[in-house]
Amino acid sequence: MNEINSVEKIFLSKVENILSKFNEIDIIVEEINNMIEENPNNQKQADLLLSDYYHILENDNLSDVELINISKKIHDARLYRRGLNRLNALLGCYEKHKEKIKYSVRSNREMFKQSLINVNNKLYEDYQYRVLNEEDVKELSKSSEKLVNNGKRKYGKAPTKKELEECMKQGMKNKEIGMKFNLTPSYVSVVKKKYGLNGLFIK
Repeated sequence: MNEINSVEKIFLSKVENILSKFNEIDIIVEEINNMIEENPNNQKQADLLLSDYYHILENDNLSDVELINISKKIHDARLYRRGLNRLNALLGCYEKHKEKIKYSVRSNREMFKQSLINVNNKLYEDYQYRVLNEEDVKELSKSSEKLVNNGKRKYGKAPTKKELEECMKQGMKNKEIGMKFNLTPSYVSVVKKKYGLNGLFIK
């Protein structure tokens, strides 16, 4: 048999590359399917953890320091739960539009990407208080600030827009960014909003 010529080699190499890419896609799709399957249980566990914390608040006679500690735990648990809820919304969007990325034209894939961005941006809209009015919220914020200042906690300087963008490119969450700059996750969210960086960071 004659040796395969160079043009045939190039063709066979491209076919092999296509098959390899499909195998990679299959692995990624399976990972996403696992996330879809596991997220409801993760949400349930987060709700149960919060319920435990709420019962400690309700049933135990806590000191001021203990109240601060349990409040921080509730804060972290709520942020974790919110992340799971946001993930659930994105997974739902994926389920709804995933056919757009299967053997489809590039414009459909761009529509799919934009749909994810739109869903995620909506998740970062300001929360509308249902019972508390503006004065109630301000008073609670003042009380929280007083407790922190009495504890002599010092916060770091807010990051620049470029610094935040670099953190987001690395996939860092608000909690991780807060730890890096000595800020609370909620304040990181405020700074993100100021710079217009809330939502998905996709180039």
